[in-house]
Amino acid sequence: MHGLARIALTASCIVFATMMAARAQPAAPQQTNGAYFIVTYFETAPASRTQAAAFVKQLAEDSRKDAGNVRFEALQQIGGWGHFAILETWKDKASADAHGALAHTK
Repeated sequence: MHGLARIALTASCIVFATMMAARAQPAAPQQTNGAYFIVTYFETAPASRTQAAAFVKQLAEDSRKDAGNVRFEALQQIGGWGHFAILETWKDKASADAHGALAHTK
């Protein structure tokens, strides 16, 4: 590699590394007014996905009634896969902890 090409390549690598380092900086914390968020992903065996879907649906219905619940969403990937996501928003961590101790979450 010629000297000029090597310098250009080195400079490009330095610029790229600097850009990547800047992107890796954590975002500033956002104000959540004390809200507590939980995101859960799980996957089931194909033979269990109908049972898992029924369980997650019932869990969501029951959890929406719990004290301190702001939002509770249960999602299943379209296409018959056994991939699920649960998105929870609680008034605060204490509400989320209390929810976790209830019988319908066991």
